[in-house]
Amino acid sequence: MISQRKNNFIYALLLTLCLMVSTVSMAEDQPAQKTKFNSAADFAQTIYPHAKEAAKELGIDPKVLVAQAAHETNWGKKIPKCRDGSSSYNIFGVKSSQRASQKKVITNTKEYRRGKLVKEVAGFRAYDGFQESFSDYVAMLKRCSRYQAALEAESPYDFLINLQKSGYATDPSYAKKIFSVYQSKILKCLV
Repeated sequence: MISQRKNNFIYALLLTLCLMVSTVSMAEDQPAQKTKFNSAADFAQTIYPHAKEAAKELGIDPKVLVAQAAHETNWGKKIPKCRDGSSSYNIFGVKSSQRASQKKVITNTKEYRRGKLVKEVAGFRAYDGFQESFSDYVAMLKRCSRYQAALEAESPYDFLINLQKSGYATDPSYAKKIFSVYQSKILKCLV
């Protein structure tokens, strides 16, 4: 009886070690994503391929998505960090829900409440990479009916105005700020 328990324990231990080794080797096979950027242009160029894919699904100019991500993260300088210091890859400021299965990071943020800018602590979604961040953003816009007017917009400016009107952000100047980034020289150079 004792030797059977011992064998079961050893088997479970070996299985756990094998799983750990295979997980580590799978992680090593995947290229590390850049999370520190030398410049605003570096950030824009890094996320632009993901923006192009997402923009196709949304029917908008990919530079609008780059502009929004640039505004939300100060050109990649303020992407929320996980407890271990790794990137959350959340470049759209998407807040987390109460679902336990969802990865999230708790961090300081600023929101407009009753017309005043206040500091708050909030939960934000965490992703395994920029592609997942873009995919979740697209899915959220398509899933929530309140964003329908933004998705039907005829121009980048109308997309941003309708996104703001839908309650995406609390900043009353959200659309204008992002549109200003959209018109910047940095984004005009993206091809």
